Amino acid sequence: MRLFAIRDIRHLFGAQITALFGTGLATVALGLLAYDLAGPSAGPVLAAADPLQPSRQSRSYSAMKQPSAIGS
Repeated sequence: MRLFAIRDIRHLFGAQITALFGTGLATVALGLLAYDLAGPSAGPVLAAADPLQPSRQSRSYSAMKQPSAIGS
């Protein structure tokens, strides 16, 4: 692929893959920590901690800032 011939694109792609892997690892670690702390009733702990994840929080916030297309 010619796109990967550009050095900056390769670095950006590698950084994006690394960040994606880190986000997935943090999600699994949060689930394991909740299970370790709360045992079998870890569901409510995870539901309470879910909004604390930056990736979901930033998506929700940016979706709230954009005007709705329904009223226009």
